[in-house]
Amino acid sequence: MKRLLSLLLLAVLPLLLSCDSGTNGGTEAVLGPDVNQPTLLLSNAGITAVTGSGHYVNTVGDWRTMSFHVKRDSDGEVRGSFQMVLHRQPPLLFHGRLTCLSVVGNEAWIGGVYEKTTNPDLLGMGFGIYAQDNGQGAEAEPDKLLRHQRNQVPEEWCAEMRDVSANGQLYDIVSGNITIRGR
Repeated sequence: MKRLLSLLLLAVLPLLLSCDSGTNGGTEAVLGPDVNQPTLLLSNAGITAVTGSGHYVNTVGDWRTMSFHVKRDSDGEVRGSFQMVLHRQPPLLFHGRLTCLSVVGNEAWIGGVYEKTTNPDLLGMGFGIYAQDNGQGAEAEPDKLLRHQRNQVPEEWCAEMRDVSANGQLYDIVSGNITIRGR
């Protein structure tokens, strides 16, 4: 068994030595503390992810439930999905594929395309979301969400990173959380 581990270590060591240090978004590899039990730990500084779920009440008193997750890999590819339910009779449902992401500090601009909805006029239309992660715990301000802005070109929404503070549709998240990782 020791010989197998030693051979494995010799096979993996050149790969480890050739790994990028992680300073430019590459992969960082580190051997575990016990050389008799080598452990390969990989981290990637180039990955950014934003997740959110919860409820908010819009300006006319409608209760909305939303959930989304989006991730930009180290190669720049963005993947994710978004879902929102507007609780009225009948309920309005929105589901979309997320295609772009820009993050600055605790703010994220996310764009996508509607794929399923109870409003057929929206199918294939682009939209943009703004999310704000204000930290964790009782002392933190509520996280905020700008609801899906219709008729957007997703990539332009993410690239422009518009100031949405005066929009009037920036809502506090109730019973939920937004988290930005890899900022």
